[in-house]
Amino acid sequence: MDKKVYDALMFCRYRHLRFIIKRGLLQARYILTALKAFGVMRKNGLLSFMGSPKKSFLCI
Repeated sequence: MDKKVYDALMFCRYRHLRFIIKRGLLQARYILTALKAFGVMRKNGLLSFMGSPKKSFLCI
């Protein structure tokens, strides 16, 4: 294989990998933010009624 072609392929692969990693990090950040917000809401008692389905079922 020609060196230029090989370099181009490796560059494309590297860029693709970087894109995947970046996207994964963004998704992880979103998930963490959502979990943090969920925890804060739970602490404030907004989600206490949405606890575990078993508990609410037992209350009925």
